[in-house]
Amino acid sequence: MSLWEYANPVKFLKLSDKVLPFFVGFSIIGLSIGLFWGFFFTPDDYRQGSTVKIIYLHVPSALMAINAWFMMLIASIIWLVRRHHVSALAAKAAAPIGIAMTIIGLLTGALWGQPMWGTWWEWTDARLVSMLFQFFLLLSVVALRSAIEDPDKSAKACALLSIVGCINVVIIKYSVEWWSTLHQPASIKFIGTSTIHSLSLIHI
Repeated sequence: MSLWEYANPVKFLKLSDKVLPFFVGFSIIGLSIGLFWGFFFTPDDYRQGSTVKIIYLHVPSALMAINAWFMMLIASIIWLVRRHHVSALAAKAAAPIGIAMTIIGLLTGALWGQPMWGTWWEWTDARLVSMLFQFFLLLSVVALRSAIEDPDKSAKACALLSIVGCINVVIIKYSVEWWSTLHQPASIKFIGTSTIHSLSLIHI
């Protein structure tokens, strides 16, 4: 059986219904281990104390929120080019996940920011505001999909909004470099040297 057969939405949904419980179980186990390890078995930071442990939830959720939009972008382009219904399903599924991850990212950011910055929120911070804007964009995608009854027209409208909305993702990424804000630059870099100090440099 070829994998391309699962490009058929009916076959894909039948397969996903079978494997979804296993992925949910693995996700719950992995998240539980990761959060428990991060909160209870990692040392306090020499400056931030135990507050640093909020970052172990904040950063992954923010990355997931951005990656959810990236998935919507890829799926939207495939839909516009090939009219592939599985891609429309993927984009539809990614939006609620992006909303949930954005909410977690904003809330944990506020919890971390209050003791570190002395404020829960700062309207002049470009990254905070652009993340909030992403939340409303994701809500708009979900609302737009629900407002249009025709599935194909709904998928097309949401695909166009998802592509245009990627401009905000670029702003989120580079906001800390383009403007002077409270939010620090990226600590983990895929290209270049990480700005996180090694344990050998940390002294209590």
